[in-house]
Amino acid sequence: MTTGQQRDKYTFMEEEWGIDGNPFPSEAIEATNGPYCDHLFPEEKSSFISQLVYSAVMDRRPMGFLWSKGPEGRDTGFGKTTMMRNVASQINEDWGKRILEEAGMRPEKVREHKLIALYAAMNTLSVAGIYPLLFSAVEYAADPRYGVDNKCLLERCRERILEEAGSDPSNPDANDFIEGAVLNARQTLGPTLPPMRSDFLDAFVAGEPIADVLAEVSPASRVRNGLAYFDVLFTIAYATGIHDVFVSIDQLEDLATRRDIGNAKKQREVGRFRDILSETPHYKGNLHAIFTFHVRAQQQLGWMWRQERLPSFDPDDPANQGSVVVLRGLRTTDQVKDLLVTYLDTRRVNRADVGIIRPFEPTALDALLQRSEGRVGILLQDAYRILDTAALQGYSRIDGGYIQDLFGGRTEPTVQRDTTTTESQTDIVDRLLQ
Repeated sequence: MTTGQQRDKYTFMEEEWGIDGNPFPSEAIEATNGPYCDHLFPEEKSSFISQLVYSAVMDRRPMGFLWSKGPEGRDTGFGKTTMMRNVASQINEDWGKRILEEAGMRPEKVREHKLIALYAAMNTLSVAGIYPLLFSAVEYAADPRYGVDNKCLLERCRERILEEAGSDPSNPDANDFIEGAVLNARQTLGPTLPPMRSDFLDAFVAGEPIADVLAEVSPASRVRNGLAYFDVLFTIAYATGIHDVFVSIDQLEDLATRRDIGNAKKQREVGRFRDILSETPHYKGNLHAIFTFHVRAQQQLGWMWRQERLPSFDPDDPANQGSVVVLRGLRTTDQVKDLLVTYLDTRRVNRADVGIIRPFEPTALDALLQRSEGRVGILLQDAYRILDTAALQGYSRIDGGYIQDLFGGRTEPTVQRDTTTTESQTDIVDRLLQ
């Protein structure tokens, strides 16, 4: 490209900022596991593990609650989704060994308790009840993106069954052994339990991709049979020697905001949480749900929750300290820096630049903190928009003044402009509107 021409924005990002693309998510909730800054909220992360995982295992507690509460009633964008997904990934890496050890569980107890963790979210399009929610949790277990070394959780469970028995996967009798192990686990869980879904079980035994089987299940069947599919997963986990299954349930408020579902049906779905988590004999004490909560969810679902006699989720009740964790968001510019660097480092071209906040200047940190009001999701979205716009406009440094000008609507940001750019501000705006 010749001097004087506007550089492609990705070329600009690489040449000026040392990154090969915009590292920040354009949406507050990322579709897959994104980078995680493990030391961003050390106290909250420690509380999550000790209270919502370790204590749930030891107390055989069916439910825990992850809240977010910010200033002026703000209650979303505080990182609940990312924290749940990250903890699930850490649990699944080694069946919960490291997390339980770090939480203080004695070594002999760690050997007794092996865990898996799943993630599922309510949404207003397709998942508005516990049955399709549990089906979504099975999809999570069948997705290599959430696995280890590109192996999904179910594939790893199959390998573990063979490893524990000292059997070679290439053995012609391996499939028969897998089937026998799962059927024996089913018998142990309950001799009168109904038969398992054959499509799921047969694919697991044969070592076929479970994701392909799940993709063929119709939306109507997911609603009717989601629990049956989950029951196969739970039985497989038991056959693997895993007796504690965690399900993180996100965006619970979406259940209450569905206008096409009457209150009677919503309350029935809330009641099913109790039926499945607390009253199903082979799940009781071994299936643990972690619900996200905030003020709006409390307002929408509180009366249903109480009427169905579910455990209290009140974050202000001292008696709930062992089962409730509250996220309050970013408080310092050091936290903002750590968050930005975590994402920027994923796209650094030169490893020598790892750990720096370029193109952000120190004054940008406070501007981002104030604008986001400490909400991680909002800050990341803002960072995406800022980098995208700055690259299009050809600004090499981003400080607090630039951010204020950008979001305040003024047309002359107060930062250094790239000298190789000759396109006027008006020309850029006209081009963007074409």
